[in-house]
Amino acid sequence: MNSVLQEVISVNKMKMPELRKKYQELFNEKPPATASRRHLIPKIAYQIQALAFGGLSSKAIRMMEDINKGKVPDYARPKTKLTLPAGTIIIKEYHGQTYKIRVTDSDFVMNEIHYPSLAQIARTITGGTNWNAKRFFKLSETE
Repeated sequence: MNSVLQEVISVNKMKMPELRKKYQELFNEKPPATASRRHLIPKIAYQIQALAFGGLSSKAIRMMEDINKGKVPDYARPKTKLTLPAGTIIIKEYHGQTYKIRVTDSDFVMNEIHYPSLAQIARTITGGTNWNAKRFFKLSETE
């Protein structure tokens, strides 16, 4: 491992002719004519490490192929927003007290006070603790 690290560090000290030669050795092709040090050094350093330790996992390669085909990876998809129809009443018991929340078209109402989100109501009920509203109100089954 030390030799790989030393080789990667030495790349940074190379002059352009040496970088071009190293690029050709590693990639079996000439570097692009417009390639600068800033372009070549990271590519060469990565290739040295990939050859020594292995490149991308098959999962990462499949993910990149999917992205190139236009598929959005799961981690990049927007989270589904909780939507409850206006008029829905949510009842929550917490520490022996019962709370009723009414869903309106634009917000949530508890004790005649309007809140922009269920998370804010959960914070109010718990005295300031941040909660995931779906979890606090046990609404995840409605997705």
